[in-house]
Amino acid sequence: MGHRFCKDCFEGYCSSKINEANVSDKELVCPAPKCGTPVTIHELEGNLSADMLARYTKVGLIHVRVFIWFPLSLSHCLSQPSSAL
Repeated sequence: MGHRFCKDCFEGYCSSKINEANVSDKELVCPAPKCGTPVTIHELEGNLSADMLARYTKVGLIHVRVFIWFPLSLSHCLSQPSSAL
């Protein structure tokens, strides 16, 4: 069984992490001391506003490298997503 928090406290914790762009699996984790379990998208969807979920998605995409495959040239590269998100 997971740890339990009041909705307002959990929402505040997650919103703070998102606003600070701390959304990796090692940063956006259960706030219980010594837990470290990543917060799931389902937990975020159940506790955050639509605006905060959109910000989470935007912030998360900035930190992700995208693998792009170019089959015609038989090559590939790593690319950063556009910062104009």
